[in-house]
Amino acid sequence: MRPSVVCCLGLLAVGLVLVGCATPAQGPTTWLDRPLDGSALPLGPITVQAHASDSDGVASFEFFVDDASLVTASADGGRLAQATVEWNPIEAGTYTIRARSTDGQGNASSDATSVVTVGLLSTASPTAPLEPQGVEIIFFVEPDAIPAGECAMLR
Repeated sequence: MRPSVVCCLGLLAVGLVLVGCATPAQGPTTWLDRPLDGSALPLGPITVQAHASDSDGVASFEFFVDDASLVTASADGGRLAQATVEWNPIEAGTYTIRARSTDGQGNASSDATSVVTVGLLSTASPTAPLEPQGVEIIFFVEPDAIPAGECAMLR
């Protein structure tokens, strides 16, 4: 065999080995925009928003509250995607909200999490409204007479 053919076959073999040993796709990167970790929220509807990015495109989002699935939302398949869902907790407590995305190749991201406290906001004790106190404000100007185009000092 000619040395150039052997060299080409060797390079082809090395290239195939490198392609075969390449690390598989990692999956998308997902993050929660809201609610933020550590938030204290009133009992009522809560907007949960997540973003994800992936070079293969983001296909879908899954949202969880504690270990229960909340909803699966489809994404548009772009490299950057977002999804917003509403969650209506039925009782006060501390909850772990999680979001996970899946790319166009079926690779799932790791979970993005936020631990939030719902409905346990401290309420301020009622106080009597402050009554306005009689305050007198006195202004005077120097000089007393101001010629046109001139300045004066208000005190």
